[in-house]
Amino acid sequence: MSLAGIALIVVAVFLFRRARKAGAQIRAMTATPTLTVAQLEQMRRMVPRPRPEGGFRKITEVIGGAQPGVGGLLTSELSKTPCVWYSYRVRRRWYYRTRKGHRRVRWDTVAEGQAPPSFVLVDPQRRPIELVVDGARPEAVEKPVDSYQTDFRAETVEFLGLEWPRGRGTLGFHYEEWIIRPGTWLYVLGEARDVTGSLVIGKPEDGSDFIIAAKPEGELRAGRGRRHRLLGAAACALVLVGLALIVTEFWIMA
Repeated sequence: MSLAGIALIVVAVFLFRRARKAGAQIRAMTATPTLTVAQLEQMRRMVPRPRPEGGFRKITEVIGGAQPGVGGLLTSELSKTPCVWYSYRVRRRWYYRTRKGHRRVRWDTVAEGQAPPSFVLVDPQRRPIELVVDGARPEAVEKPVDSYQTDFRAETVEFLGLEWPRGRGTLGFHYEEWIIRPGTWLYVLGEARDVTGSLVIGKPEDGSDFIIAAKPEGELRAGRGRRHRLLGAAACALVLVGLALIVTEFWIMA
């Protein structure tokens, strides 16, 4: 059986799953209402007998401007920019040589992080709500750092008083940083809840979509619509080509 055909079908399954996820997010954004903090507070008060840990949960969309949380304004890790949230990643590009002498290049993440775990979102009526980021990476936010720096360092081993090359070493580092400045307008699709006592919005407990983006909802839906169509078309094409390769090899072997 054609290994190339099977490989194409496996890739097609992966692309189909990505396309289905994009389609599901479009449906979620379309079906979920955009509510103000005041409307959420009103719904929260209507919960008949709230449990001690909070009894209100609501999948919703909220829009508003980002503002610092309890810890105040932060300074980002790499660019040292004042912000309400930041995330950074440093990846090392390195090489090694195989037994046959061929050089292979790999990437490793050597440092990454984000802070703070939450900040405040102020809606158009100037009502605040805590946004719990929960490790998510907001979309379309500012990226002040995105650079690669060459830093060649070959690894050596000492033997008989001499330094001998190990056939591996560092080629350079890729630095990336994402930030949200005060006042940045955000769209959030998540779960509003009062588990901690006060009303917050964050990642849904049931695993539903959680989106934070510095883009209007219409642009997000349009972008996912394009992704859904392109990935779906690519998956179908790969399945057809893969099946053709498998059938062709079958007939040749027969």
